[in-house]
Amino acid sequence: MSTANERRALRWLERTTAQYDSDLNRAILRALKTIAERADLDKVGALLAENDVRGAARAFLDAGTPAAQIILRGELAKLVMTTAGQTMRGDAAVLTGRAVVQTSVGSEALAQAVERLTTDYFPAIFEQTQAVLERAMADGLRSGMNPRSVAREVRQFVGMTEHDYNIVSSYELALRSGDYTNALGRELRDARFDGTLRTAREAGTTLTDEQIAQMTGRYGERLVSWRAETWSRTLTLNAAREGNLVGWRDAAAIAGVDEGQLVKTWVTTLDGRERPEHHDADGITVPVDQPFPVDGGVMVPGQGVYNCRCTFTVAILPEGKLAAKKFLQSPERNARGAREDYTYRTTRPTRRD
Repeated sequence: MSTANERRALRWLERTTAQYDSDLNRAILRALKTIAERADLDKVGALLAENDVRGAARAFLDAGTPAAQIILRGELAKLVMTTAGQTMRGDAAVLTGRAVVQTSVGSEALAQAVERLTTDYFPAIFEQTQAVLERAMADGLRSGMNPRSVAREVRQFVGMTEHDYNIVSSYELALRSGDYTNALGRELRDARFDGTLRTAREAGTTLTDEQIAQMTGRYGERLVSWRAETWSRTLTLNAAREGNLVGWRDAAAIAGVDEGQLVKTWVTTLDGRERPEHHDADGITVPVDQPFPVDGGVMVPGQGVYNCRCTFTVAILPEGKLAAKKFLQSPERNARGAREDYTYRTTRPTRRD
């Protein structure tokens, strides 16, 4: 059975994610819009005229990406600071005996957390966008579009993954081939066009190019919004966990607690939907400033992966190795064993509630 502290930690993570997810979602959409609007279409078109698709995709991103990164870093830093403050006023204050309203903007732990978040996720987001732009540009040129028109049209694909691009392409194909039943079955379609599609299906008529462009454009917009929601939930989960870690480390420093006495324990949401490696990670306990030996070594659960619902708890060990081992072996901690490097492992029965 999980402890009350662990259950509370999982509830806090879910509640915090629900509270701040929309803020980060808006920031992501604003960042994507910035990239699309700041693209130098003349430069992109000129490169496409030379058939330099990769160079054109890079040029498209170069103009707006720095500003987009500033938007995202700012929102992430704000979220990490907010959740760090919650921790410092909550559990950390109880255990360290000193409450602090907020972590410092100059906190080293805060800077490390934001850097981990940007390093883990920003490259993937922007690399996926570049790959989609390259495909869209190449497809546009092959269809005979003017290079300048291609540069303008690909703005709609900013924020998509290649999988998303395939979905949009298949939707457009369904519209062009008259497979309206397929199009009507798409969850992300714009229902305002349903009447037009049903009429065309019943009459056996084809859609105009303008209608197809409108329907495909709206479908793509809704898909980008859905993708942004996926990214924002993952980033919010990780920013909350990072903020929790920052709060503990900064609270300990301010209260004069030796950071070497802090340990963190991995807590998995065990409901049958967890990743196998995270199921096995439940209960691993390591020093707070060291990575968990999971997913290649991560400072907080979920780092670098998507939609992970795991979290962690923190405890202050009594001084001395023997006392620390006894503390972790207590029924409240439900732990056993200690290696020389102070990595501990809890013993919990396998459960799938």
